[in-house]
Amino acid sequence: MCVIVAKYLSSTGWVLMKNRDRNYRPTITMKSENREKDDLSLLYMYDLNSKYGEGINSSNIGIISSATFVSRDELEGQTGNYGKKVEYAPDGVAIRGALRTPGTIKDCISTLLEKGMIGNTLLSNGDDCYLVESYISDAGEYKVEVRQLPNVVGSAVVRSNHGVLLEDAGYRREDDEFKRKSTELRKEMVEAKIGKANSISEIIDILSVYNENPEPQFNPLRWDSRESAMCTTGQLLVVPKQKKLLYRSIFDRIEDKVSTLDTGLSYEWLEPFSVELSERGFLNESLEEEIKTDGLYTFSDSRDKTRYFFESTGILHYVARVDENLKIKHIRKATPKDLLSIKSNPALSFINKVK
Repeated sequence: MCVIVAKYLSSTGWVLMKNRDRNYRPTITMKSENREKDDLSLLYMYDLNSKYGEGINSSNIGIISSATFVSRDELEGQTGNYGKKVEYAPDGVAIRGALRTPGTIKDCISTLLEKGMIGNTLLSNGDDCYLVESYISDAGEYKVEVRQLPNVVGSAVVRSNHGVLLEDAGYRREDDEFKRKSTELRKEMVEAKIGKANSISEIIDILSVYNENPEPQFNPLRWDSRESAMCTTGQLLVVPKQKKLLYRSIFDRIEDKVSTLDTGLSYEWLEPFSVELSERGFLNESLEEEIKTDGLYTFSDSRDKTRYFFESTGILHYVARVDENLKIKHIRKATPKDLLSIKSNPALSFINKVK
């Protein structure tokens, strides 16, 4: 349940970006592999709940995807915590298989299809970019369309959770009109702006719109506190020519225990996403009456379930305890001790950037 983008920039060639939407709170890490027999290395984002993963290999081939087998996708990772029984992600197996394939993008596409990949998938090495749409029809037929995108500065493609080349793939209006409208609007909202993006930061900004439509499910970044609602849990960027992944946490937990293999590939955790609380009504409704949070900013430490509220100048006002869904259980005024704990917490070192 995602939005994916490929864009050709003058500075980097093709870059890939994805808003990843889940109806559970995943734990995310980075995994690396060295495959000596194939002279190939891998680096990929990995969901410890559903075992889904996507990323890049040392041939500079990056892969991201959005689901079109939507009924299956909505079940993945649902019970999700490590050893418990969960619904795993077969598309993640297909993507990792493709990343482990020596050769060209076309070789990776062949592996994807051999493994029965279902979705809207983008593959790029920075110089070339391919779109693959695939799904299983109501009659049980595996259908695939592949397109190479024009290698021209400014070229772009956007996909969400319905087919364009394969019109019956993904959410269909006759099955669920609301979800079909969501996938269409999220795609259209990004398409309307992506042509003007000239940098990675501008692509991030376009995919980070969460409040243009009053219905949270109709925005590219889905910031939705309703029970079982799809929520954007993180953003992944692939910059093939730089052999690099960038990941921004939104509503997930980060487990930064990637093995330090000498793969020649690198990753970076971006500053976590935040919004002004004045536009987060559901949080204000949870607070004690005498505490005013309008106009403040918030950051969370997902490791100890703490949320901090502060001004853009860096002045800390409140500290809250939150549950696994980031709902506030208790909030109090901040003390000098709280500020010291933030400064000594590496997971919150980005606080310094707003001062």
